[in-house]
Amino acid sequence: MEHPRRLCLKYKVSGNDMPSLDAYAGWVMPLMGDEFRRTNKERKGLILMKLNNVVRSILKTAVYIMDATAEQVDRTSQRAVEIAHDAKEAVAPSTNYTLRNMLSFAAGIGVGVGAGLLLAPASGAEFRSSISNKVHEIGNTVKGKAETYATGTDLR
Repeated sequence: MEHPRRLCLKYKVSGNDMPSLDAYAGWVMPLMGDEFRRTNKERKGLILMKLNNVVRSILKTAVYIMDATAEQVDRTSQRAVEIAHDAKEAVAPSTNYTLRNMLSFAAGIGVGVGAGLLLAPASGAEFRSSISNKVHEIGNTVKGKAETYATGTDLR
């Protein structure tokens, strides 16, 4: 709403024709709302509050856009990793070498035992009897422990 004096100038009302402002107070002031009654300090505060709301809305929009962009970047990055992995598999497929490694290990043990037999200082017959004695010792130890557990007695 416009100020009453401006209304008078707009419609070319002279000072004699215009009643006092007090006469307008009953019907003009309510029509004009709180804007007319506010002081300059209140107007500045209202403008700052409106500006604050606008800035807050802009910042919220910026945060929303950044979140949406970050999600898109994450999805794009994940897709790039998948494409790179697929390309790597197409060029050089990964193979499982577990069986080959186990067979190599077993062959290494066999070669070691064979070399030990060939390079041992004892003769073949002595070596075989030594192995036989060790196997019988281990067997007797196991048999003794098995009997102890079977009868429930400790033979220490």
